[in-house]
Amino acid sequence: MFEAAVADCLPIFSLFRETLPAARLSAFGGVLNSTTTVVLEEIAAGRTFGEGVRRAQHLGVAETDPAHDVDGWDAAVKVCALANVLMGASLKLEDVCRRGIRDLKDEEVRAAHAAGRPFKLVARARLNEDGKVAATVRPERVAPEVAETGTQNHEGIAGAAAAVDFLASLAEGNTRRERLRAAFDALHARGSALTKKMWDSLSEVEGVKLYGPAPEATRTPTVAFTVSGVKSTDVARGLAERGVFVSHGDFYAATVVERLGLGVEGLVRAGCACYTNEEEVERLGAGVREIARAS
Repeated sequence: MFEAAVADCLPIFSLFRETLPAARLSAFGGVLNSTTTVVLEEIAAGRTFGEGVRRAQHLGVAETDPAHDVDGWDAAVKVCALANVLMGASLKLEDVCRRGIRDLKDEEVRAAHAAGRPFKLVARARLNEDGKVAATVRPERVAPEVAETGTQNHEGIAGAAAAVDFLASLAEGNTRRERLRAAFDALHARGSALTKKMWDSLSEVEGVKLYGPAPEATRTPTVAFTVSGVKSTDVARGLAERGVFVSHGDFYAATVVERLGLGVEGLVRAGCACYTNEEEVERLGAGVREIARAS
């Protein structure tokens, strides 16, 4: 319960103790209160402080009396707990330099948000040269990159930009946005047609049960199915032997698969990517048909 009271039940104390036994923490900082984040986001969106509080209460993150949250007491308690456990400090509430969000002006919050550095109630603790730990709780303008742990994903940034340019190169248009829109429209139309072909082909196989909305509905180009009397594992292996590669399992939807009565085997899932062609869809249908007949 002590650990669950800090950072929304993240196992910070045990994680630090078990994985970093030789580490010596010299400083930390973070947002430890959800209510103030909701309130500040609501103000940034043009609403009032009171409306922000009511929104936080509606979401279930704020108490009937939000004073402990908005005045920084909640974050101060948490920063003390973290500093005392992780840094061996002996902080008390009165040791924390605390300032809540009440004094922030609405226009100040909105201007910071518009500039890309929104206000957050940030809790910090630092080990000083004299060996004492100092802690603060106060509103700070936070740059987007501070949410990135460690070194930023520069290769991912470069790769994402290259992917956008590649997609834009697939279509015509006066601007990159126009080319991207045209490319996505074309890919969607192509994927929808292939999905319908795959759905129709599988639905004709005796013993195959399809899951999810029909291809005419708004959906992703992915189809889930089972073959009566054949484990999903065996369906996937049988298709792999025929040069068709699919996935099987619960796909992180364990509760849904359990309620469908599919146990540990789960579903078989096949999808149409931008490089899928009609011949591959036909091979999928033929392969499933052979597997179903052999069962």
